[in-house]
Amino acid sequence: MQSGGFTVAFRRLFVALKAQRVHRCNCVQRNEKRMGKQTLRLRGDRLKQCMHNATVHIILAYDDEYAKGSIPRTMAATWKVETPTRKSPCNYLLHTAESRPQFKEGTFIESKTVRYMIRSKIGESNYGVVLAVENEHGNRLAVKVEWRDPNEVEPKLSVEITILRTLRQRSFSPHFIDYIDRSSKPIFHMMVTSLVGPSLDRLAEEKLLSCCSALKVMQQAHEAIREVHKIGYIHRDLRPSCLCIGLHSKKNLIYLVNFGNAAIYQKGRKLREPRSVVPMKGHITYASLSSHNRKEQSPKDDYEMLLYTVVDLSNTLPWKSIKNSNEVRTHKEDVRTINRANFFNKLAVKALGQLLDYLDALSYFDTIDEDFIAKIINEAGNEIGEKNLKAALFDWEVDGTMRRDDAIAVPGDGTLGESVSSAETMDK
Repeated sequence: MQSGGFTVAFRRLFVALKAQRVHRCNCVQRNEKRMGKQTLRLRGDRLKQCMHNATVHIILAYDDEYAKGSIPRTMAATWKVETPTRKSPCNYLLHTAESRPQFKEGTFIESKTVRYMIRSKIGESNYGVVLAVENEHGNRLAVKVEWRDPNEVEPKLSVEITILRTLRQRSFSPHFIDYIDRSSKPIFHMMVTSLVGPSLDRLAEEKLLSCCSALKVMQQAHEAIREVHKIGYIHRDLRPSCLCIGLHSKKNLIYLVNFGNAAIYQKGRKLREPRSVVPMKGHITYASLSSHNRKEQSPKDDYEMLLYTVVDLSNTLPWKSIKNSNEVRTHKEDVRTINRANFFNKLAVKALGQLLDYLDALSYFDTIDEDFIAKIINEAGNEIGEKNLKAALFDWEVDGTMRRDDAIAVPGDGTLGESVSSAETMDK
């Protein structure tokens, strides 16, 4: 598509709109009652040529000045143009933050076949919303909404759905939510899943975990990560908000969620060729040194992030409040030398230090020994006096610190270092 050609077509459209000659642009005018906006569906020949025969939607704020036939100069600057790709030449509805649906309690959100009543809004970010809903049979579920991005190559939810479906087909692991339904709307994509309990970052805000609980989290998270690696993916954004607790009788289970930043690292026996320079992925607080150094990530990086996560849940990371990526990297490098004992504190210094050394010794092309990692986690349990880590109880099972039975992990909020990039595939 020639950007210059589209610019010319858009200018012609703007002039026609300003003169109230929309029908001369071969447009069909319709009302979007749900949006409370006026939508113009453009089918001009020039636009068809420039947009690969896809339909373009533009929303104009319907105010008094527009009703009189004049368009304020400031409004032109607020228009957003979404470009359908050759891969997905579907209809797009252009939107701003103000025009997005509010998803109020008691209203409905629909897929192609099912209506879901919204019970509550669990969380919200620049990227989307997480909702607690009920289906027609009264079953409580979760809906994850991702706002459409004009520059998206592939929606993050598509990657997440692919991973969840593949895991269910190839794995019997209990550490993953169930994928149930999906739909794509003009303004957003949505995914329906089973509902799980609060994420560990919310629990840690109230009270740090005991060493035993932190290592038990590590043990179950390792079981989940191992299954993800088996299907050829790496998570690339592991942190406390990506680990959730099960509900009711499953409070002893840890769920691994939020695969929007995951990537394929291996297809069959073919390992992805590492790129020379890679954009940083994940949150700077938990990112691996490879990510800080703009190097391709591999399975070892997921475990480095898990190590930081476990320390944060029990001790709090010393660099947690630092926003500068280079400063955080320096702190992580110091952990390898002068500050190791203080870093792990009471959390099995010997065993976890051994794990850190093992991960640092691996290169991108080395095969990670998952059994060895499981062995080290058990040794860490022995080091703190817990002989049977699997049989131990979590803190929230003992003292009832888990209060929010209807919460699930919230998408990244787009701050520095958050999961801001779409997942990448082998052909990129």
